[in-house]
Amino acid sequence: NSQGFNLTINNTTDVVDLTNYYNAAMTFGTSNTERMRIDSSGNVGIGVTNVGAPLDIGTSNPKLRLTDSDGGYSEVRGNGGVITLTADAGNTVANSAIAFETDGSEAMRINSSGNMIMTTGGTIRAGGANDLILDAGESGTPDIYLQSGGSTKVKIEGSNGNVGIGDSDPSQSLNIARASADATFRMDRTGTGASALLFTCANGETSISSTKGGQDLLLKTANIEAMRIDSSGNVGI
Repeated sequence: NSQGFNLTINNTTDVVDLTNYYNAAMTFGTSNTERMRIDSSGNVGIGVTNVGAPLDIGTSNPKLRLTDSDGGYSEVRGNGGVITLTADAGNTVANSAIAFETDGSEAMRINSSGNMIMTTGGTIRAGGANDLILDAGESGTPDIYLQSGGSTKVKIEGSNGNVGIGDSDPSQSLNIARASADATFRMDRTGTGASALLFTCANGETSISSTKGGQDLLLKTANIEAMRIDSSGNVGI
């Protein structure tokens, strides 16, 4: 019947065909109230009459629940302009996480401690010419730690901005510390006239040295030379 409503059960394939032949929606309700509809384009609306997507859920706190038959469930919720992804919303499974996959492989996950893990490594990049801001918190003065292999390599103190390399409690603007090797601060000039100046602490001694032979070492105040040590070790004041 090309006009009206059709319900057919195919005895061969066991397929149930429920069709509205008119160019109109098909609605489903309980307690004399519409709960769901399929519009003439095949879009499904739950709690909405003007369906705007293949699946459109409309309530004061729309929620999509995914229940795992092995236990637990996860949810996708939207409320007040905020979308929330919740793994193990009922807190019934240990070590739950939210994983993100691309091309069939996991690229990143957020574990139950809130840590973000890039499974195969990766890059955090601000698009275009925009700045990238790394902010440790919305309130207080929390520190920033840069770690590798589970140990801290660089610390930026939130209270004063001091930077510690190998130093967990930097007392100056820049502290460099190494327990079993030389601690060296190096400044390089690249290109024409390339050279480097090294400040090194090793074996109880502190040294200032240049990597380029034949260069003098100058000490200045107010951008005026006050003293120099030439490549032969002679000192001129």
